[in-house]
Amino acid sequence: MSRFNLALRLLWRDSRSGELTILILALIIAVTSSTAIALFSDRLQRTMVNQAAEFLAADLVIDCSAPIAEDWLNKATQFGLLQAQTVDFPSVLIEHDEILLAAIKVVSNRYPLRGILKATTTEDYTSETTLHEGPVKGSVWVEKRILSALKLKIGDSLTIGEKPLTITHILTYEPDKKGNFYSFSPRVMINQTDLAATNSIQPGSHVHYFFQFSGEPQAILEFKQWLKPQLNPSQHLVDIHEDRPELGTALLRAERYLGLSSILVILISGVAIAMATRRYTERHFNATALLRCLGCQQQEILWLYSSQFVVLGALASALGCVLGWFAQEVLFQLLKDLLPQQLVSPSFGAVLFGFTIGVVVLLAFAMPPLLRLKQVSPLRVLRRDLEPLPASAWLVYSLSIGVIGLLILRYTTDIKMTATILGGG
Repeated sequence: MSRFNLALRLLWRDSRSGELTILILALIIAVTSSTAIALFSDRLQRTMVNQAAEFLAADLVIDCSAPIAEDWLNKATQFGLLQAQTVDFPSVLIEHDEILLAAIKVVSNRYPLRGILKATTTEDYTSETTLHEGPVKGSVWVEKRILSALKLKIGDSLTIGEKPLTITHILTYEPDKKGNFYSFSPRVMINQTDLAATNSIQPGSHVHYFFQFSGEPQAILEFKQWLKPQLNPSQHLVDIHEDRPELGTALLRAERYLGLSSILVILISGVAIAMATRRYTERHFNATALLRCLGCQQQEILWLYSSQFVVLGALASALGCVLGWFAQEVLFQLLKDLLPQQLVSPSFGAVLFGFTIGVVVLLAFAMPPLLRLKQVSPLRVLRRDLEPLPASAWLVYSLSIGVIGLLILRYTTDIKMTATILGGG
């Protein structure tokens, strides 16, 4: 504790003399920039994932031509996943001597797991509302084309197969509307509890079953890995990255671009930290020589100054995280016309990442100059021209390139791309 108190006293003295001003400002800028970009990219990426998941109304979907095994659903429950089911099939509707081919969609009570439904109770669309659940038992939602084609109105009865249902809403939007041939037919949506009474599904019927799951990304990934080996040729998994390549590619490119853009700021700040630390160490050669004359060992000298920089890094990083939090809020306000209206809330993990970046960057770029203080000779009190040898070039370059390389790998998750960026740089 006495050594740590000495380190704090020396740090307080240096802060009052203004020697650490440039270093502190460079570190605050690095942490503010990295935290702001980390928060911005994290919020935007999670928002894009959530919105992209609306195209599936879930995070993961099993598309098949028959119901799946019950133990699959039980396994999903063990992973803590929410579940919903939809069934799509074509059917002919007959009302008032009019015949119409329609696409019937049967949904469970939890549908949709992602996204929203939009419907209205008036034919002029003046009261369109946002809903998070589909039709209840005994009711049916239809597109407006069905009302005009079959001469119906809100409140009338529409027979699906053998089951008459009451029209309660006009369906205006569904998140996972498929792009197959039957999607061009007028849409009808009913509750899953009414499916058996319709008697619409018979042997040979053209039916698609969609079992939908949502939950934590890690749980989805583990369930997907467990499920893949058990699929037969008529079953396949659908997610936004693999089966919606245009969305998956957009997410990947956006995440990489936003992440790599912060590397340049960190690199420039790191250079400023290294330059400021070099100047700092050169001004402390004499004080270090005096400490050596008083009996301080090399390891004690290194610990004394390193602990100061750790405390300095923690304080500056904390301030940078706060400024980064406000900076990303300002950034979202400036770009609100170009971004989705509904954004997810900031995550603590992105703030912790910015704090960690500050400490790591400070130590990585400041450690090589600080190592020179360890080499200061006690004879310097007599010979002012006696300076310690500079840190070896391999140490300086390996620390800086190593930190930057790890950051690039963290954003790209691609060793080949990381090597290309480092090599080109």
